[in-house]
Amino acid sequence: MNDKADATHPKKTSRKMLASLLLLSLLLFLGITEVGVRILLPDVMGANNCYMFHKDRYWTLRPGASSKEYFRSHEGKIDLVVTIDVSAQGLRDRDYGIKKEDEYRILMLGDSFVYGKGVEGHDTIPKQLERVCAKNQTDNIPVINGGIEGYGPFQERHLLHEIGFPLKPDMVVMSIFVGNDIEDTMREHNLQRKSLHAFFEQRHFLLRNRDKWNYALEYFLRRHWLTLPTCSRYLGIPAEGSIGALLEGKAFPPEYHPLYGAENLGHLPYLEPELKEWYPELKQGLELMLEDVKQIQQDCQKRNIGFLVFTIPTQETVYDSIWNNLIASSPYADLYERGKGIRVLREALEREEFPYIAVAESVMKSDQDINLYISYDGHLNKDGCRLVAEVIYKELIQHYPELLLCGKPLKHTTLK
Repeated sequence: MNDKADATHPKKTSRKMLASLLLLSLLLFLGITEVGVRILLPDVMGANNCYMFHKDRYWTLRPGASSKEYFRSHEGKIDLVVTIDVSAQGLRDRDYGIKKEDEYRILMLGDSFVYGKGVEGHDTIPKQLERVCAKNQTDNIPVINGGIEGYGPFQERHLLHEIGFPLKPDMVVMSIFVGNDIEDTMREHNLQRKSLHAFFEQRHFLLRNRDKWNYALEYFLRRHWLTLPTCSRYLGIPAEGSIGALLEGKAFPPEYHPLYGAENLGHLPYLEPELKEWYPELKQGLELMLEDVKQIQQDCQKRNIGFLVFTIPTQETVYDSIWNNLIASSPYADLYERGKGIRVLREALEREEFPYIAVAESVMKSDQDINLYISYDGHLNKDGCRLVAEVIYKELIQHYPELLLCGKPLKHTTLK
């Protein structure tokens, strides 16, 4: 018996050694892959280190965070690197102390266009507006950057109450991006869209469900193990949210996912507002979004704070070449009307008597040879941000000349 036991002992030892070697090899492979991803594909990380979960807004900037964001051109090369610094107050801006007696504060609300995706912090719309004010009239008008990437009006209202109002703004200037703000509202109210971008639906779903342990764990893995989001981006698997669904014992997408049972018509999802004929859910989404804007305006009026709103067009509607190339390659060209989204939105804002700045119209009238956008990303470059800031300044100087001539805070409600 002892001889047999002695004979099998080396076999058990060799199996353990083999298993250990295989495990070590796997870990070594994963480690080398992770190092390679971090060196060769830094753009996969984005600015994730600067974000954290928020119970009301789903995500928000992490106070005191700092990161680099990399942008890759159509040719596949990284040709743009931007620094992201977050203040202790949770904004992409400097810290603001107690308001001075002769200080007039403007707070800008919006999504990635106000936040300044693709530009340095000093080149964002708020900071360029601040410099225009200082250069032309007075330097005691700080313009606070309240933009956060991916936000819709309902999230911006939460931010206004939590961070904005405590900073004592005298005026709130709100940006609406026609490309996806209606979509954000529709998603919040579970209104089915006809055309969907699967990647963004998966990303939003994961971000919005991080209060559940399984999706929080998946987000943690994706944030710290970059090999995982790299596979999702370049191979399409595993889809964002699929690991969380698996941990819950559900197929992907689960029945509560926006993509579950959705009939995607295959249109261009980011040009949904350019459809000639708006379907009922899209119209309802616009009205619900306007209600959010109305609530923000009323919140400001109760505090005797000025309120202005402007819109930003997509680069597809601004440039002839991009629109023609995009539509020419689409079998659905007859479904679209260029500029329809901006026109409908402006008419709705004017109908509701919101004080409106014609930023979109100025951008759309700009020289076709002047590049105002990061072409491979779709956001405004620093020149585009400068143009928007100048248009807003002209509106301010027209309606508030006393403010910009002497720098004295004015009591007011809204522009007429």
